[in-house]
Amino acid sequence: AGRLGLLGRLMLKPAFGHLLAGFDILAQPRVVAGVIIVRLLDIAAQTGRFVVAAQLINVPLSWSNALLPAIAFFVIGAGSPAGAVGGREGGTSGIAALLHLESVVSLGDFKIITLVVSGSEILLYTAVAIVSTLYVRPDKLALTPAPSASP
Repeated sequence: AGRLGLLGRLMLKPAFGHLLAGFDILAQPRVVAGVIIVRLLDIAAQTGRFVVAAQLINVPLSWSNALLPAIAFFVIGAGSPAGAVGGREGGTSGIAALLHLESVVSLGDFKIITLVVSGSEILLYTAVAIVSTLYVRPDKLALTPAPSASP
């Protein structure tokens, strides 16, 4: 193994085998097409959230003008899922300023749009948490005796 060098030693690691198994997915055109379709639908849904939020506050925002900020909102959130409050909103507003969207929507209105998008998420997450809690029934979990450790 000493003559293999760094690359040879890395190829012998189990993680390299897992990496190759991951590449097997790319050999399946249907899987790749499915992943691309799902990602495009996700981007469309993100963009739609911005368009609907703009309509809620009576601000005209087209799908084409909402596309890049919506993608930025998603990417910033994915990069810091438990990060500082306001990071996605501030970053997305910054992207909107860089894209010169103030010619279409004032930056103040755009900041409100991002807050409406975030607020709708909070409402949805709260509703899903309540339904999930009712389904799990924590009262029954608390009253269930622990299994004994005897053989």
